[in-house]
Amino acid sequence: MYRSSKYGEIGKLIDRAHRRGLKVYYDMDDYIFDYSAIKDLHFLEGSDYVGFETYSGDIFRTMTLCDGYYCFYEPVKAGATEEAFPGKNRGHQTESADL
Repeated sequence: MYRSSKYGEIGKLIDRAHRRGLKVYYDMDDYIFDYSAIKDLHFLEGSDYVGFETYSGDIFRTMTLCDGYYCFYEPVKAGATEEAFPGKNRGHQTESADL
């Protein structure tokens, strides 16, 4: 899963995956899931970001449905993920050079 804010639809998809014994992981590339932590960034003032707080909240809710996450971006991985999603599993992380 990546930057999805479709909480209801994703919830149904995750339920189907779980019934089949599959786990669902969220690919987290930035701190988009915690608006209170990023709200003062200047680029969020632009007209393209109207409603971004709601969008960010929907992303967070969707992420909480997942079994865990992948995160390759060190500043996010360093603590934000553990703090925001306690008890969630971190997926096996392969360095991009290994791909």
